[in-house]
Amino acid sequence: MRYSKILITHFTNPRNNGQLKEYNAYAKGYNPSDGDEIKVFIQIENNRIKDISYLIKGCPRAIASASYTTEIVKGKDIKEVLSMEESSIREGLEFIDERFDCIPLPLRTIKKAIVDNTKSQP
Repeated sequence: MRYSKILITHFTNPRNNGQLKEYNAYAKGYNPSDGDEIKVFIQIENNRIKDISYLIKGCPRAIASASYTTEIVKGKDIKEVLSMEESSIREGLEFIDERFDCIPLPLRTIKKAIVDNTKSQP
C-alpha cells in the first residue's frame, strides 16, 4: 500500500478543518512545487495552543498532514511546538519520503503563525 492507514484516515476524515471564529495567530503557507496552499488559525492562551484550525487547497498528503499536525499540536506549549522536527510529522503519518514538501507545510505554517504572533506581543 502506498499510503499508511493513518494518512488515509486523516485524508478521508480531516480534523480541525475550517476557520476558527476567534484566533490570535494566523499565517499562510504555500508549497510552490505542487501548489498546496494553507491558512492556519490559532487561539493561543497562556503560551499554549488552545485551539487550531486550517483551510487548505492541496493534495491528499497535504490535507492529511494538516489534519494530523493540528491534532498533535493542540494543547501543546508553543515552545514545544516551535522545537518540533518536521521528521516527526513524516514519521507519525508513516510517510518518510522527503521529496514531498507538502507533509511539513502545515507545521512550517503553524510555526510561522506562532512566531509572527509572539513578535506582536508586548
